[in-house]
Amino acid sequence: TVRWTSLRTGDVDWVWTFPFEQIPENRKNPPPGIVPTVRGGVRWIHLGLNAAKGPCKDVRVRQAIAYAMDKKVIMDGLTWGFATPEAQMYPPGSEWYVEGLKDPYAQPNLAKARQLLKEAGYEKGLRLNTIVRNETFIINLATLVQAELKKVGIDLQMEMMDRASHEARQIQNRFDVNPSHQTFVDDPDGIYYPYFHSKGGRNYAMYSNPDFDKLVDAGRRTVDTAKRKEIYFKALEILNRDLPNIYLGHYPIAQASRTYLKNMKSNSRGDVYWSEG
Repeated sequence: TVRWTSLRTGDVDWVWTFPFEQIPENRKNPPPGIVPTVRGGVRWIHLGLNAAKGPCKDVRVRQAIAYAMDKKVIMDGLTWGFATPEAQMYPPGSEWYVEGLKDPYAQPNLAKARQLLKEAGYEKGLRLNTIVRNETFIINLATLVQAELKKVGIDLQMEMMDRASHEARQIQNRFDVNPSHQTFVDDPDGIYYPYFHSKGGRNYAMYSNPDFDKLVDAGRRTVDTAKRKEIYFKALEILNRDLPNIYLGHYPIAQASRTYLKNMKSNSRGDVYWSEG
């Protein structure tokens, strides 16, 4: 909001992001001298779930969380309808996007969620610790998810923290739920291995599945793109079954500039440097 105000008052010439709630009115009645633009982004929005300890160690709890959420409600609330739900980390248009992927949790199923919680021993509900980076978008994400899960008796206790503290808690595996968004990586090995392989350096969920590891290892040894697509599609299916991570969608890029500023274009993540796309 401060960025947007600074642009309107002429203190700055270009802003790399501005509030999504400002977009509808600015498209209808653009402020004089300002050009707003919105396009699809590649950052993937997700919930990380602790697959090693705590209630989320039980896959039935992770599946209950997925069934309890209305992804469209969450994405509409986050992006004011400018991004649709997805069940994968690569966005439409990417070489690694899986066309026609079936999301088993595309529609909420509260009865199924309650049944899974009952089977896992949480018929009366449960409380989960949620580490929330002190960033407006992440706070909004956590708040929307909290409201959805409350419908089935899951109480998200939000713990706000700065970026450094959040990073430390991730590394220490001290959380139940970790709402976040991750940056674009142009080759799938840069996502599947570090974030989900049992030996991955950023596998904060401590997820481990030998079948998944074998696929990702094979992806590293394979050169043919078509064969690699098959490998990572199978790996994605496993992730969407085991749910160390629940994919929600992709972060749109909303930017604006003064009309006299020409040819200012960010990369596919919305950033002003050009590495990785």
